[in-house]
Amino acid sequence: MERTLPHIWVQQATLTPVEQDCICTIVLKILDGKCKMSEAGSQVGRQLYHHLPHPRGALCKRFDSLIRQALAQGDKISDSIGQQIHQARLFAESGLEKSQMKQFKARLKQEGLLKIDSTPP
Repeated sequence: MERTLPHIWVQQATLTPVEQDCICTIVLKILDGKCKMSEAGSQVGRQLYHHLPHPRGALCKRFDSLIRQALAQGDKISDSIGQQIHQARLFAESGLEKSQMKQFKARLKQEGLLKIDSTPP
């Protein structure tokens, strides 16, 4: 299966607010160092968030500014931003059901954004 480019997919896909919040939660997990996806999967998550048009999900709206600040800092996230990211991740994970996240990751795999083996079982 040919890989789909995340920046094209996210702009063309019809995403529910919950699916947008899944992208937000994935990025918070990446930024907090708690994401279990491969490096390639993490890059896809970052790209999806970076190119997400008009975030409508409640988590996206709440944490967009913080996430964009952290992404702009690259690998050198300040302690203050790092602590805020950690708290935001905990909040985001508590607001999404695991089944919602699993279903969204399955969609990413089905539509060619993630390799089947990019997340551990």
